Amino acid sequence: ERWAGLGDVRNYRQHRTVADEALITYEPPVPLTPAQEKRLEESTATLQEYSVIAWATKSLQENVLADGLTLADA
Repeated sequence: ERWAGLGDVRNYRQHRTVADEALITYEPPVPLTPAQEKRLEESTATLQEYSVIAWATKSLQENVLADGLTLADA
């Protein structure tokens, strides 16, 4: 049931960016439960951590800051 809304075009919105590009967002028809919100936050944090680790590893291997992040952002 949670994923059923992904197949419905009515759950998507188009927005314009400052650079006049199209940005498509998904608005779920049923909001997440507090437990699902917490799990999403935890998963997002974990993915961000893995991204920083991959960036750092690549930077160390190449002996130069890799593209994608600044040192301050990492």
